[in-house]
Parts: sequence; structure tokens; C-alpha cells
Amino acid sequence: MGVEIVDGIWDHRIGAPKFKERKFGRVYKNNFYGINQVKAVTFQKPYIFDVSYEGIKNEMLKPWRGEDGVKLGHELDAILEEAEEWLLANV
Repeated sequence: MGVEIVDGIWDHRIGAPKFKERKFGRVYKNNFYGINQVKAVTFQKPYIFDVSYEGIKNEMLKPWRGEDGVKLGHELDAILEEAEEWLLANV
């Protein structure tokens, strides 16, 4: 597993980070979960919101969105939606 602390979540569509004032953990390696090519879904969460030890355990050691995962190509929309919800609930 590898996590890098970054400012915001990079949105390649606008060429800048969203939620730049907040710290997130960008996951660059997760050996636990990957991509299901047959279903065209991913179970790897690209960013974690709580970078504490407990947060890493809760967010990286479970498949992203359970058994359903996230459709490939929709990862950015899904993580931005979840980040907004998480920030509203935890600010």
C-alpha cells in the first residue's frame, strides 16, 4: 500500500485540484483490491479522506463501494461526490 498526502483531489477535466484547502491521501498502490475487467468496475479507491491509521484501515482495506465497485471511467465523478459528502459531514 502506498498513500501520498496531497492538497485536494486532482480533476483532470479542469486541470486543477478540487477541495484544494483540504488534505487527502492519494492512493498510488493498493495490493488488496483491483479492477474486475469482466464487469468493467474498480474496487480501488483513488483517494482516502481520513489519513489517520483508523481512516486508512477503514478506507483502504475494504473494497470501494462494496461488491458493486465503481464503473471504469466514472471514478473521478464518484470520488468527488463522496469527498463532498464526507466534507459536509465532517466539517
